[in-house]
Amino acid sequence: MENREALKPYLLAFPGPLRDRLVAAVLSGEKVSTTGLLAEYEAEAEELPPVGERSALIDSAGREVAVLEVTEVRVLPLGEVDLRHALEEGEGYTSVAEWRAGHERFWHGEEMREALGDPEFTVDDTTMVVAERFRVVERSAAPSDAKAPGAAGRPGAGPAQAGGPEGGGAATAGGSVPDGAAPAAAGRPEGGGSPDPAEEVLDVVDEQDRVVGRAPRAEVYARGLRHRCVFVLARDGEGRVFVHRRTPGKLVFPSLHDMFVGGVVGAGESYDDAALREAEEELGVSGLPAPTPLFGFLYEDGGDPARSWWSRVYEVRCTLPVRPQAEEVAWHAFLDDAELAARLDEWEWVPDGLEAYRLLLEHRAR
Repeated sequence: MENREALKPYLLAFPGPLRDRLVAAVLSGEKVSTTGLLAEYEAEAEELPPVGERSALIDSAGREVAVLEVTEVRVLPLGEVDLRHALEEGEGYTSVAEWRAGHERFWHGEEMREALGDPEFTVDDTTMVVAERFRVVERSAAPSDAKAPGAAGRPGAGPAQAGGPEGGGAATAGGSVPDGAAPAAAGRPEGGGSPDPAEEVLDVVDEQDRVVGRAPRAEVYARGLRHRCVFVLARDGEGRVFVHRRTPGKLVFPSLHDMFVGGVVGAGESYDDAALREAEEELGVSGLPAPTPLFGFLYEDGGDPARSWWSRVYEVRCTLPVRPQAEEVAWHAFLDDAELAARLDEWEWVPDGLEAYRLLLEHRAR
């Protein structure tokens, strides 16, 4: 991050272990939102950050580790913060109640009360907060020696950003947030277990799903060659669906949500074998039952070049503890069908997964 004008510091919480956990969560893509007190801005006589503003993310040593860009700013009563925002803070909260309890512990702490100059400060449903979303636009190749002025926490964002002193970096196992892995499904270059996915050889198929050739995955994507993919809907022992958000560094569909795990079918591999292999790889488990095949369809995205893949949709019950693949998944949780339905219009979804889910609902309604 050299050869640019100095940016204002973006400070998460107070210096120490909490800030370091939050910085790590931002850099991993787990944390894309934060919440601060409007009173912090008022105490510092600071204006709210405009959408598009860029700041330098600072660690506990005062080093610039990344550049963040604000993508959304909302001012609202604490009692109106929704589940989406709580989940996107990337600390493993599974409900607004958990999220709020963590924030209240922080906001009612001695350091925050001292920063606000109010030893009796407390919050309630009417307390105005600043809900902010951001994205990482640049990372430091190595920790910078540039030090940030002050370090008590960025008003409106810093002290509250991770939601409380117990906020952990990743979406942790336990509750309804088990660990998980991201999909390689339906033409997504990063998926699968190959050391170099771009070199993985795939079957090229025609409009009738007949094999007409083979090519490396990179060539398949570059030329828009039709290939094969699997989509596996994974449910836990309570029947909830494994849902996740892809990491920002993905080459295809970065930072979008998906309700399937899966991936491309290798050359000479059957759909059924690919479904089991991909589900186990991406959930980080072994010993899954064979996924149940439901139906097939041809997906076409109409891009340039147009991408097309024959797809088989499966379902599997996973009662094993799943483990995350941090390079693939920024956030994950098991959601019941009603909650998943409520998120379809609120979250951004991978287009092929969304189409597969729409067809799945139609399939079940027959």
